Amino acid sequence: MTVNLRHRTAITQGLVPALGVAVLAWALYKTFTPASPALAQDTWVHLEPSTLRKTITLSGHLETASRTIITAPFEGTVKTLDVRDNSRVERGQRLASIDTTLLDIQSRQALSELLKATQEAKDLENWTQSPDVKRARRSVASATQALDKTQRELRVTRSLYEQGIVARMEVDTLSEQIDNQQLEVTAAQEDLNSALAKGRGDSLRIAQMELANAKARYDGIESLRKGQVIEAPYAGIVTLSKQSSADTSSPATPVATGSKATQGQALLELANLEQMQAVGRIEESDLSQIKEGMAADVTGEGFNGSHLQGRIQSIGAQRLPGTGAGAFYEILVALPPIRSEQNLRLGMSTELVITTYINTHALIVPPEAIHEINGSHYLKVSDTPRPPSKEMAVTVGESNEEGVEVFGVKPGDYVLTARQPNPS
Repeated sequence: MTVNLRHRTAITQGLVPALGVAVLAWALYKTFTPASPALAQDTWVHLEPSTLRKTITLSGHLETASRTIITAPFEGTVKTLDVRDNSRVERGQRLASIDTTLLDIQSRQALSELLKATQEAKDLENWTQSPDVKRARRSVASATQALDKTQRELRVTRSLYEQGIVARMEVDTLSEQIDNQQLEVTAAQEDLNSALAKGRGDSLRIAQMELANAKARYDGIESLRKGQVIEAPYAGIVTLSKQSSADTSSPATPVATGSKATQGQALLELANLEQMQAVGRIEESDLSQIKEGMAADVTGEGFNGSHLQGRIQSIGAQRLPGTGAGAFYEILVALPPIRSEQNLRLGMSTELVITTYINTHALIVPPEAIHEINGSHYLKVSDTPRPPSKEMAVTVGESNEEGVEVFGVKPGDYVLTARQPNPS
C-alpha cells in the first residue's frame, strides 16, 4: 500500500506542470491570434396597418351650454312656488303658478270688444239690409210717390185751366209744389247713396281690421292663460330671481309665494343639465395643434369611469385675464346630451384629451430604418425578410413612441431596420 501511494503521488506531481504549460500556451494563442470577422444578421420589420393617434391633454370643468330666464307670462301674483333655490328639477316638472285674477278681467274686456267688433263687421257686411238703408229707401220711395202724385194733379189742372174751368193760380201752385218735391227726391236719394256707401270701401275694411285686432287681443290673452302653470323645459338647476322692493334701502329678496309680478319680470333662472359643455384653457404654444371640430374625450374624477365624446366648439380669440406671464386661451368642447343617471354636476373638474391627429391605417417604422440622401428620406424595402432590398423614397409623417409614420410603401412590405453582427 505504501509503494502504491508513493507511485500515484509521483504521477500527479508530474502532470501538474505539463497542464499549466498547455493552458498558458492556449491563452497566448488566443491573445495574439486576430479574431475572424462575425457574419452580419439583418433585422426586418413587416409593415402592417395600425392606428397612430396624437393627443394633447388639458384640464377644465363642466358648465351648462345654455341658461333660460323664466319670466312671468302676465301680470299677477305668484300663486305657488314649487321649487327651492339652487335645486335640481327634471324636464316637465312644475316650477310655479301665477294667479289669473287680473288676467280674467282683461279677458272679459277683450271678449266684450271682440263681440262688438264682430257685430259691427257683420252689420256692414249685410249693410244693404240694415235699418238705416231701409229707412233711406223708404224716404226715396215716399218722396218719389208724392212727386208722381203732384205731377198727375198738375196735368189734370192744366187741362181744366185750358178749358177755363180753374184759375191759373192753381196751376202755378202745383208747379211750385213739384219743384219742391223734386228737391226732396234728390235729397232722399243722396241720403240713400250715403247710407249704402257706409257698408262699402274703407268703412268695411276698417270694421274688418278692428275685428281682427279684437280677436288677436282676446286670443293673446287666452294664450297667456296657458302659461299660468310654469314647467321646466328641460332638466336643470333652478335659481330664484331676486326682486327689488319699493324701499331702495332694503335688500332685494328672492321670489316667493304671494310676490307681485309684472308681465315679463324674471322669476327663475334655469341652467341646462341636459346640454353641458367642457371648458378648458390651452397655452399659446399648443394653439397650433388644435382647431374647431377636433374630437375630445372628456372624463373626470366624478365621472364614475364614464367618458363623454365631444368636439371642440370654439377657441377663444382673446387671452384669458390673470394668467400670468404665459398666455392661455379658453376652449369650449360641446358634449352629447347628458342623461340623469350619469349624475354629472356643474363645476365638476374634467380632463380633456383632444385628438390632434389620427390615422387608422398608418404604416410605422423605427426611426433608425429611415436614412436621408440629399434631403430626401429613403427606406430599404423588400418583398421578403431577406435580401435583396431596394431603396424606396418615402414621405415622413407624424411620430409617436412606437416609431415614425411613413407614406410611399404598402402594407406587407418588409423594411430593413438594422444590420447586427452574429454572436461568435
